[in-house]
Amino acid sequence: MRFILFLTFSLSLIYHNTQAQSLNGKIAEQNGTAVPYATVYIKEIKLGTTSNEFGVYEVKLEPGNYSVVFQSIGYETVEEIVSVGPSATRHNVTMKVKPYQIAAVRITPNSEDPAYGIMRRAIGMAPFYQNQVAAFKAEVYLKGSMKIKKFTWIVRKMADKDELPKVGVVYLSESLNNVTFTAPDKFKQEVKYLRSNFPNSDSDDPMGFINASFYQPKVGEIILPLAPYAFNHYKFTYEGFNMEGDVVVNKIKVTPRRKSKQLVAGYLYIADNFWNLHGLDLTVETLFGTVRMQQNFGEVEKNVWLPVSHYFEIAGKFMGNEGDVKYTASVKYKEVAENKSLKPPTSFPEVNTAMAEGKREKKSEKTTVDLKPKAAVKAEKRQAKMQELMEKETLTNREMFQLSQLMGKEVKAKDTTTQSLEIKSRHECKIQLTNATWVN
Repeated sequence: MRFILFLTFSLSLIYHNTQAQSLNGKIAEQNGTAVPYATVYIKEIKLGTTSNEFGVYEVKLEPGNYSVVFQSIGYETVEEIVSVGPSATRHNVTMKVKPYQIAAVRITPNSEDPAYGIMRRAIGMAPFYQNQVAAFKAEVYLKGSMKIKKFTWIVRKMADKDELPKVGVVYLSESLNNVTFTAPDKFKQEVKYLRSNFPNSDSDDPMGFINASFYQPKVGEIILPLAPYAFNHYKFTYEGFNMEGDVVVNKIKVTPRRKSKQLVAGYLYIADNFWNLHGLDLTVETLFGTVRMQQNFGEVEKNVWLPVSHYFEIAGKFMGNEGDVKYTASVKYKEVAENKSLKPPTSFPEVNTAMAEGKREKKSEKTTVDLKPKAAVKAEKRQAKMQELMEKETLTNREMFQLSQLMGKEVKAKDTTTQSLEIKSRHECKIQLTNATWVN
């Protein structure tokens, strides 16, 4: 009876926020076709929301001028200055299909796809990005819908008719939550508002899975494309690049090497030089149906990119029962604290400048006796090796694995864990205000 709910709450990687009203409009293609579930991100207040299935968005803002970024996977990013008045402001947006350019690549008989070079660096950097954030506070807006298409006669016979969801009826859920995360695994949720007519909505809480990270090797039994052993499970294809501001973002197609319910398929969008995620669109076939997951990332602090919107679509099929669940989630980050003890061995401009300064200082301070503790000496050697690997024009699979291991050791040495963004059992939930319900 609850197979759709099981899908929703066990496979959702839900995250993110906002309410709505002062700024609204429709996001569409040039021919008028709606762009559903597009991200609307307001830079000044680090707030993200999404359009609905008809491309309509609405967000509550104080009067003023805002830099608003409109994003959707497969479309060119639109950034505009919008003036919001004291009353509702209408602002429609037209998005163009994103053309991905193919960089000039010299092809030889034994050459590999350029995607593998990009993925080696992204995999090597994954432990850093998984542990980059030490804590955050956010306001999360979550909206879901559920529609049962079919129940078998066995379910109808065994289930309590009063509890069984009605076939063909659309059930809705909406909540506003304050969330606090502290590394490695402490997560608090305060429900400010909840309105739902989902069956058993009081006993199931998708926010318990809100903080799973695509930088980690696995989610449950699902092997993710940034795992150190991903090349054993996936093929990668380079499909071009696009500019997002002054950042080159590469489009990488992910294809499972075999048919498996542990593997995903779809696309990753990875930034050059930083080697972090800017977006993803992945699908996995589970025992309970097909799950599609989309994330768009925003720069919430300097060089800190976190998901600002999520879209999940579950086409459930289990033992003859069928149903669909959809969730959109968006976030307003109120506070984000970086793990300052971790330094990225990559080509961030400020990191390269700092390293150059450090080398000059080292030469001037060199003495005949090294009085540094062994741990400090090891850390310096480890960081130097990571930087050496990142500066290579190409990495071998062995070097990629070495980089990932070195980064893992660096994370461990800085008193974090390789699972710092994976929520385990330390999840507290408190309902603060209203628990209202829709009626059918």
